[in-house]
Amino acid sequence: MSAKVEIIQAVSQNGNTYLIHKFQDGNAHHSFDIYKLVDNEKDVAREFGISEIRPNGTTPLNSREMCEKMVEKIKAESLYYKIEK
Repeated sequence: MSAKVEIIQAVSQNGNTYLIHKFQDGNAHHSFDIYKLVDNEKDVAREFGISEIRPNGTTPLNSREMCEKMVEKIKAESLYYKIEK
C-alpha cells in the first residue's frame, strides 16, 4: 500500500494565501488540512506575547529573532502538540 500526499498553494480572491495538504492512503481514505498563511510573522509572535523591543530597550528585534523567541516560548510552555511515530 502506498500513500499519496499533494500540497497545493493557492491565493483566494480576497488575497489570502492558503496551503492545502491532501492525503490519500492506499485504502482510498482522504483527508485535508488547510493552512492560512500570514503576511507578517511579527504579528503572530506578538500574539504569543513576544515583544518587538530587546530587553535592554535600545533596538528592535528582527522577524527571525522574534520567531525564534516565539518557538522557544511555545516549546517551554508546552503550547503545542508534538506528534511522534
